Amino acid sequence: MLFDSTCEDGSGSLFTVLAGWRNWVVGSWRQSTENANEMLPHVKYLVEALGVPLAFMKDLSNQGQYVAEEIIKTHPDAEIRIFACHFHFVQDIGKDVLHGDHNDLKSYIGDTKKELARLIRDTREKVTDDPESVARTVDNWLSNPDSIVLTMNSDSVAVIRYLSQWVLDCSQDGNDGRFPFELPHLLFYDRAVRMSTISKAIIKANKNDEHTTAYSLLLKLCKITTALVKNRFAKKIVDALRSKNGLFARLRAALHLEKKIVIEDACKSVEERIEFQKNVKKDFADYVSELRGMLLSSKTEVCVRIAASIIIKHVDKYNDELWGHDILVSDLAGNTSMRVAERTNILCEQFFSIIKSNERRRSGRKNLFWELTIRPAATSLVENLKDEEYLSLVCGGSINNLPSLFAELENNPPSSLGEQLADYRKSADKVFDSGRLPRNDAKIIRSDAFITKVGLIETNFT
Repeated sequence: MLFDSTCEDGSGSLFTVLAGWRNWVVGSWRQSTENANEMLPHVKYLVEALGVPLAFMKDLSNQGQYVAEEIIKTHPDAEIRIFACHFHFVQDIGKDVLHGDHNDLKSYIGDTKKELARLIRDTREKVTDDPESVARTVDNWLSNPDSIVLTMNSDSVAVIRYLSQWVLDCSQDGNDGRFPFELPHLLFYDRAVRMSTISKAIIKANKNDEHTTAYSLLLKLCKITTALVKNRFAKKIVDALRSKNGLFARLRAALHLEKKIVIEDACKSVEERIEFQKNVKKDFADYVSELRGMLLSSKTEVCVRIAASIIIKHVDKYNDELWGHDILVSDLAGNTSMRVAERTNILCEQFFSIIKSNERRRSGRKNLFWELTIRPAATSLVENLKDEEYLSLVCGGSINNLPSLFAELENNPPSSLGEQLADYRKSADKVFDSGRLPRNDAKIIRSDAFITKVGLIETNFT
């Protein structure tokens, strides 16, 4: 059983539970936030309806851990494993190891970004009104890679503008990942360093035009980027960040989280997946052993020692939940077979990605706060209807049977689930205090009648 939540800007949270091996949605509900009080009744209901799961796969939140442990408490005779998602494990470590230095670097590059933006705005008024002339100047400069000489007329101002914009467009040096798997502030710093060198070279090649507008803008670009390069405090943070990120990259490599496509191609059979898991566990153990050695060595840099200590704390806390994904499964005839559970919660993440992609395509909006708020949560189950096995087991082989199946479920629920279904419906109707404003409440307190009433109270009774 995999479960996770998604939201948009912290609102419109959607809690979804998947059956891991089949990748079916078995439940989906809208909730105020990702909290155990709202998740637990849903998971309890699914356990009663579908049976006790062999394992839980979740992220590392305390809320999800509490839900899994509560289910285990209510079924003490069942052997239920709790798996910590390898991806979230690495992500949490990366945030703890890199956030401090990465955030400190942000404070140093902030002024550089503002100065570059101001320089780009200044170029707008200094470019000629002849677009064709500007285009020819830029094309001529770009078409001759062996020369960095500029005519330094008003058309060349556009080149300076593009150079400044290039520094700000540093995300292109990344891999479209999110922090901590990508360090955007470090990407910007590296481009600024490069531009400092580039601009100095262009200035040296164009010294005969020192009194032109383009030349003065080029000097300003050089001054802005060089100031960041010469900042020794920023350089110290960058060096520490690179050392820690190197350690983090090796963690990702040890857990083989960089080779998803290669892994899928190499692990077609259960035996291959089990062997792969053994290799991952060995590589990770070797990495952890190396970290412990770093902590004992007096030659280890302070920043690396701090990073290693943080990683070891996470390992000591979650190591038992990182392994044991090979599970024996028995069928109704008593036959046993080996299956291998997923190492990550990626099935949930992929499902949420599909939902949001479809909603953006349908609505044309980038921010889906409103769509996730009004979207019926049970709509998520429609994705299952694309699976022929699901149609056969649940719908008698055809979508055309859905109306009669819904009518039968509503009027004659299974006797074995009658009490649980009633309890579940009560729990699903509860309103939890999350600090957020429910949509129905918002309608009331924003109505003309409510506003008028408040106004009258303020006027007449205070």
